[in-house]
Amino acid sequence: MCGGEPGETSNNRMELTAPIMALEALTRPVVVHLYTDSTYVRNGITKWVLGWERNGWKTAAKQPVKNVDLWQRL
Repeated sequence: MCGGEPGETSNNRMELTAPIMALEALTRPVVVHLYTDSTYVRNGITKWVLGWERNGWKTAAKQPVKNVDLWQRL
């Protein structure tokens, strides 16, 4: 993946878009090992996402999760 997303975006949105596009490119079920240097993506997957789902996609501070559209897609 290279380039940017049209319109307004952020580094976090682009860091989420990369694994989404990689997973969407798969043509059959396989075990996937995701390697990332993005603390945002790593923490989201390993620490935050289950709590967000339980809390109706709200943070611990009861705020809407940023980039929720991409987190749900991932």
